[in-house]
Amino acid sequence: MFIECIKTTRLFLDSKLIIIYNLYTVKIILCSVTLSGAKGLKIVKEILRSRRTLPQNDMEVNMPKKKTYHHGDLKNALIQAGVEILAKDGVSGLSLRKVAQKAGVSHSAPYSHFADKQALIAAISTEGFRQLYERVNRVVEEYKTKPSMQLIEVAWTYVQFAMDDPDRFKVMFSGVLEKEKEYPEFVAESQRNFQLLKMIVEANQASGRLRSGASELAALSAWGIIHGFVMLLLEGQIPHVILEEKSLRGLVEFQLEQIMLKV
Repeated sequence: MFIECIKTTRLFLDSKLIIIYNLYTVKIILCSVTLSGAKGLKIVKEILRSRRTLPQNDMEVNMPKKKTYHHGDLKNALIQAGVEILAKDGVSGLSLRKVAQKAGVSHSAPYSHFADKQALIAAISTEGFRQLYERVNRVVEEYKTKPSMQLIEVAWTYVQFAMDDPDRFKVMFSGVLEKEKEYPEFVAESQRNFQLLKMIVEANQASGRLRSGASELAALSAWGIIHGFVMLLLEGQIPHVILEEKSLRGLVEFQLEQIMLKV
């Protein structure tokens, strides 16, 4: 009875012994059988047939398999690798080759999704704005009948988003993406976020919590106040004495109180 049959490259027949010698795995498998007439020929044929289902070259046998991703996962794996490299080494340290290495794929794999590193940066930022919109929009829906709470909760969500993924957040607003208009998905996602903020501001203007006027400018002011606060927070520039006296949530509300009207 045969114990095992791997890729066979040489066959030595003996009246009492078949030796299957495998050059690639350096295995010798001994099978003690008695060969006689048609029975022996049948056994030999079975061995030869078994070879058809085995690897056809030594590369398949010996080469370790690289880490692979299911369909749809590769792009996200490359984006995450890019975020980590940018956070550590900056734009000058980013390359598709390094991204491929970090993601554990071949050097040519990133080119199936990104033409160059600028395209990768655009993808990182686009995905960031998409995630930000989803989180902010959930809050908008939850507080749609309470404009002032909506503004406060959206601002707090923005701060939490930055704290949850500071590396991506910094890339999104770093200005390292050149020729933004060449990346329509990035433009669409970033504008979608601003339009959502503009809608929140208009609701607060209508309720009398914010001054009337051009909603685009009012939205820019509100965003600038909270974004500036976030960047100071991420860079560790807020004095410790202030952080010890007030919670982050309290500090966010204080920033908004500077522009909100009492009713």
